[in-house]
Amino acid sequence: GRLLRLSLATSSPKRRIAESGVGSRHDVERVAACGADAVLVGTAIARAEDPGAVARGLVGVPRQRVMR
Repeated sequence: GRLLRLSLATSSPKRRIAESGVGSRHDVERVAACGADAVLVGTAIARAEDPGAVARGLVGVPRQRVMR
């Protein structure tokens, strides 16, 4: 998607943050594979019965570097 296109379009050393559409571990893994250094998660945690469990399920995905 958009993050992958933007990641490939720049060689900037700045952090890449996925700020939308992240609600599951699969989403975190997907944006990490596109070069995201961090994610912003709001709705998935705010709507969860157990916000702590959701947050714990989203952390620990290793950063991946996109080859240019």
